[in-house]
Amino acid sequence: MRVLVLALVAALCTSSARADEPDTRAYPLASRSLAARGPVALSVAAEPSALHWGFESGFPLGLPRRDGSTSRAASPWRLDALVNASHDRLDAVNVTGVGYALRLEQARERSAGWFGLSRGGPRAEGEPETRLRLGFGRVQNFGPVQAEVEWVASSVVFRGDPRWRKPYTFQYTPPADSGRTPPYDSTVSVPADHGALWNTPLGALRWRWKRLSLASIGGASIGDGVGLRRWAQATAEWQVTRRVLLLGSMGERPAASLAFHSEAHPRTMIGIQFAPWSTSGWAMSGSLKPTVLGWRSEVQPHDRLLVKVHLRDVSSAEIAGDFTDWKPVKLEPLHGGWWYQMLVVPPGVHRVQLRLNGGVWQSPPGLPRADDGPAGPSGTLVVLPDTE
Repeated sequence: MRVLVLALVAALCTSSARADEPDTRAYPLASRSLAARGPVALSVAAEPSALHWGFESGFPLGLPRRDGSTSRAASPWRLDALVNASHDRLDAVNVTGVGYALRLEQARERSAGWFGLSRGGPRAEGEPETRLRLGFGRVQNFGPVQAEVEWVASSVVFRGDPRWRKPYTFQYTPPADSGRTPPYDSTVSVPADHGALWNTPLGALRWRWKRLSLASIGGASIGDGVGLRRWAQATAEWQVTRRVLLLGSMGERPAASLAFHSEAHPRTMIGIQFAPWSTSGWAMSGSLKPTVLGWRSEVQPHDRLLVKVHLRDVSSAEIAGDFTDWKPVKLEPLHGGWWYQMLVVPPGVHRVQLRLNGGVWQSPPGLPRADDGPAGPSGTLVVLPDTE
């Protein structure tokens, strides 16, 4: 557990600097990890009789560039730390199981593989105690469909198993009137702890279309004391914004299949997943296009102009014009999707353009189209003199 906690702290510290994030678009399947959306991801879900939450933090194992720049090269390898738990709805303090896991992933252009180890996790009534789980999986992309196979081996312990008994010797002192010579030894057999290995193979098919992702997951649990237990679950995900993902599932999954997936839930549920700092490498980032929704400009004293732009699904924005000598100037986030910048713009007719997420330059909405600027389309901005 200490190793998992240390890895989690390292992930938070390593990935806190946005400037060091590599471009993971070269390895699209790495985005199956929730943490590929950013340094951290948290999901919370309501189940029929419990509340479930999952937390994941991860970072790519890239190497510094040899050209001396501070950004790291994109890497197909990443390390994730996961924590998930369930709480009884009637007693939120009562935790039915907390699971910890480390997962090492390697992603290629159309396939990916991972290996992980975990401890703890939710345990149904009557199930044995799990000491350690080892898991590995393989993912393959077929256009909009993604197939995954996975195997989890669990080391479990049956406490006081009546099927396994061990001798226990104790001294017995009979009553004085029994005619027996005290004391004497007596040997009985008592239930003993018994270790076993459980195996959980499973498969999943996922289909994505724009902001929607549907999946069917099924498998079986095999091992001493469990026989063959089949299970299945259907899931749905809807990407509301770049940071917010709605989750839903129907069916049940055993603890072993949850160990290495923080977005997975043990029962039918509806929930939400939040990633405060999203990156370009996650699964449905391509479905969210940066959009300019509105433009405002307010003349301020001393030839200053306050520019406000309403944007959606944008992580960075820049403005340029003849008043900046066509040099990009960053816009700063304000609130409610608005971005702003205070610029020095003398009264007159000017040309202006915007760039979102480092893409192509475009004309601001609502402004008359002007001649193209040095980098592309631009709009006509009329600045009136300040009358105050």
